[in-house]
Parts: sequence; C-alpha cells; structure tokens
Amino acid sequence: MQLIIQRQPPYSGQNAYESLDLALAYTVMDVECALLFIDDGVWQLLRSQAPATQKSLIKNFAALPLYGIEKLYVERESLLTRGITTSDIIDNVEVIDSEACRELIASTRGVFAL
Repeated sequence: MQLIIQRQPPYSGQNAYESLDLALAYTVMDVECALLFIDDGVWQLLRSQAPATQKSLIKNFAALPLYGIEKLYVERESLLTRGITTSDIIDNVEVIDSEACRELIASTRGVFAL
C-alpha cells in the first residue's frame, strides 16, 4: 500500500489537488493507497468549506470510494490542537493517534508527503 500524507491546508496552493491526482493515478495502476491527514492538512476535511476561488475538496473526497480509495486517516492530536472535533470533519475518516500514525507509515511500501 502507498500512503499519501497531507500536511498542507486546503486552498493554499495545489498540494491538495495534486495528492488526489496521485491517489487516482495509483488506482489506475491497481496500487492500493491511503490518505493520512496531519498538521494543517486536517483543515482539508472540514465539512463546511466555501473557498472563494477554487472548487471545494469535499466532493472529491466523497468520490474517492468510487475509485477504490477507502482508507482515509486523520491524526487525533492534529485535530485537537486546532480545536477541530470529529463532528466537524467529513464521514468515513478514521481518527488515529500519533502512535498509530507512526505504525501506519512504517507499514506502507511507499510514502508521499505534501
């Protein structure tokens, strides 16, 4: 499994969109992949997004299972330090602690961090 780590906030550049493109490219090659949101990357998961100049990421995340990408993880500590609760983020994201994040990273075949 390949792991894509999202560290950047949404709409601060193209990182969020490029990582989604990378995840979709993996699925075309029949490579299992997962997304891990840590640090400011957790802001990408907020339910209420209304960017002024770019398309919302929420619809893209909702479509990921259609492409076989069903493993989305978020680090609990990153949520807590930013005052974000699990009810603030989209569904189908598994909340894991920092130790589980380290184990996830160690267990994957490749890691791509943005």
